[in-house]
Amino acid sequence: MEKADNIADKAQENDIRSKNNRKNLNIYKYFKEEEIAQLTDEEFEILQAKANLPHLTTSASFRASFVDFYESYEGNDFKPGGLDGDATRLNVFKRLIAANLNYFPCFYRYARIFSLCRALGAANIYDIGCGSQLQAFLLMYAPEMNYTGIDPYIFEDYPDNFFPEPAYINELFEQFNGSGKIKYIKEAYPCDLAVAENNIATCISVGVIGSAVGDEKRENIVEALKKDFERILLDVPFREFNSTGINIKDIIYNEAGVWVNPFEKYYSLWKNAMPGFEFYRIGERNFILGTKIAGDRERLEKRYALIDDRVMTGAIDISWHQELMK
Repeated sequence: MEKADNIADKAQENDIRSKNNRKNLNIYKYFKEEEIAQLTDEEFEILQAKANLPHLTTSASFRASFVDFYESYEGNDFKPGGLDGDATRLNVFKRLIAANLNYFPCFYRYARIFSLCRALGAANIYDIGCGSQLQAFLLMYAPEMNYTGIDPYIFEDYPDNFFPEPAYINELFEQFNGSGKIKYIKEAYPCDLAVAENNIATCISVGVIGSAVGDEKRENIVEALKKDFERILLDVPFREFNSTGINIKDIIYNEAGVWVNPFEKYYSLWKNAMPGFEFYRIGERNFILGTKIAGDRERLEKRYALIDDRVMTGAIDISWHQELMK
């Protein structure tokens, strides 16, 4: 019976008009069901496409030989092209991994984040919502900077089959560094932390924490950040679905815009929620820096161009994969 229920649930998820289909979350959240029911299947598909952000899909343009090479490793043996011991193919494979769109955007972004932290002199980084990409490898080259990655879903199958215990990863980094300067914690923030001085919380999780301000259910996160940290660096959503006052048929047929940039809304909310912090807009994306440290503006001015509360491009700018999604 349970197996039959799972099959039924799966069928509903794949049903183009089902509420259980993840692609329909915005449709059923923002439109009345009687409006939706009047749409033809063709109209529903158009609305579905417009109610979801585009994702980078380039595999259709790849030649089969590239896809085979890209995916040709066996378990933990890593045999690119199926040729064990071929040093040339192995080295080509290592360079391919550096461009992998599962990893490159994260490392691109964190290279700039860590550079900004270093410019501020922030020696202790607490990366809330760190994910499983192990971007802390970039700090192997900065012995004066310490890193704690915090995530309740750390190492849970993204973007590949990667399920180590945080303790094992911490052990490896301790061997690599000869110290515990890099470590990971499987916890949901807020959590118990012995936060060292001269710190910064980096909350770069595609707006997950950046949108917490103003949300009564998540106000504890804002209060904890205010209490725990001297600086915060966070991203707010750079697109938000807004269908207020727009007819459903105008969205389908007349290119009515339903995606807006909510930066100003969240920037104002964060400034009001954390009166002890001075806030800055960072780069070309929706990044916000808040600091309680006197002298941080002068530190920023040594590295970046500042105009009022805006730290100009060169801090955190638009990455290659986002260019491809335009």
